Amino acid sequence: IEEPEELQESLVDKRLESERENAFEPFSLVAHRVNYILPFTYSDRVNKRAYADTKYGDELRKEEAEFQISFKVPMNY
Repeated sequence: IEEPEELQESLVDKRLESERENAFEPFSLVAHRVNYILPFTYSDRVNKRAYADTKYGDELRKEEAEFQISFKVPMNY
């Protein structure tokens, strides 16, 4: 039975090796950070000043959706 630390190292090594193998594949996307979507979030700190000069300034709501999409691409080809 593998120890958790050894298993973790093994998973990290596999991930790094996979990234190296696919680094220059033209249709390969690798996540940089975790991708997620939260379909509903609530914020009581709405920044109304940012939209004060627009027609939407008074219509801002405290409910929102939040998402993050990130991926890596090589800087040199």
